[in-house]
Amino acid sequence: MKFKALLVAVMALVLTALGATAQDLEDEARGIARDLRCPVCQGLSVADSPSQLATQMRELIRTRLEAGDSRQQILNYFVERYGESVLLSPPTTGFTAAVWITPFLGVAAAIAFVIWVIRRHPSVEDQAPASDQLSDYLAEVDRGLEQLKDQPLR
Repeated sequence: MKFKALLVAVMALVLTALGATAQDLEDEARGIARDLRCPVCQGLSVADSPSQLATQMRELIRTRLEAGDSRQQILNYFVERYGESVLLSPPTTGFTAAVWITPFLGVAAAIAFVIWVIRRHPSVEDQAPASDQLSDYLAEVDRGLEQLKDQPLR
């Protein structure tokens, strides 16, 4: 009786492990398929494409994973067959690196320009006090009024 219970427990453990492995394999295959662009469909990943070619590619991914290939080996296989355009996120080397870096350099240059302009602009402390400028202006206005008082009305 104990032997049967032990056998059932071992079988349940083995089946659970196999189910978990199959699920991990399926998750990994889906992840790789999401990183590949379908050569037939515009803008769809292999995971989301309904085309026959995408179905074949998904099956090939599963087969290669079962054979023990790594994620990078599978991606390299498809790049060899279809070129780098098959990757939804192309590697950031050469021209694509410049395309990725240029916006960040533009933002950094804009920030540097704003800082330069702010530092060039005279601060409030460097300018003459407003009260001195106002008193000079008011004195000029008073002189003008005095000159007008002395003139007869026409």
